[in-house]
Amino acid sequence: NLVNFHTKYKFLLLTYNQKILRELGKILADGKMDVSEKFKKYKELFYKAFIRKPSPKRHINTILHIYGHFSKYLNKEEKKHFINLIEKYKMGIVELQVLVELLRSFALRFGDEYVKVQKYLQPYPEKLEKFRY
Repeated sequence: NLVNFHTKYKFLLLTYNQKILRELGKILADGKMDVSEKFKKYKELFYKAFIRKPSPKRHINTILHIYGHFSKYLNKEEKKHFINLIEKYKMGIVELQVLVELLRSFALRFGDEYVKVQKYLQPYPEKLEKFRY
């Protein structure tokens, strides 16, 4: 199902190209478009979204969006720690993977099924983990 596929790639698309993410959402919402045409347009735009490598700012934007799913469950110290890690990522002290893994652990800890399936948190099959980010 294309909607399920889109749901899993939402945060990855947000990171790479917000404009295309919105356009893809419009394609999905178009009830008048023929299904085969919808798939064709979606596929073309989807691949186009990944042409450019995202900047650290785009990753931070996505990380903060995902963090928003969990911040209400975290205590003051955990929140401060997470924000400090983001600052360290900005300075080049901490790798992006540290933040991603922490978000994955939050998704598991709090049972957030929507976040757990996000390809942003695990874009590659496990055997290809060494190529991540």
